[in-house]
Amino acid sequence: FPVTIMEGKVQLNGTTGQSVDIRCSSTATIARTGGSTITISPVKVSFSSAQSYGAATDCNGTGNTVITSTLSATASDNVAYFGGELDVSGVNINGTYNTNLTNGVPLTVTVTESE
Repeated sequence: FPVTIMEGKVQLNGTTGQSVDIRCSSTATIARTGGSTITISPVKVSFSSAQSYGAATDCNGTGNTVITSTLSATASDNVAYFGGELDVSGVNINGTYNTNLTNGVPLTVTVTESE
């Protein structure tokens, strides 16, 4: 399914009226050189408009549909917004963190056409 990745959001490109299911992993881990990691949990998602973190839907694994939506003719309505909490307790937060380093675990998002 074609998507465009942007910071914190995913733009879905498809046919107007097409129904899609969104699934996403409930956690991710960012790491920095030297081994420090920070868990992002829980990961949440909203569709069509950004919502406050508390109002967004919990991602609960790529095997579970968390949002089903119909694509609009307006591209800005076809956006999934993602966010998560970072637990930095006891972690050296200095440095650059990402999921591509050792011990990093990316957020996985699956988008499929609804049946």
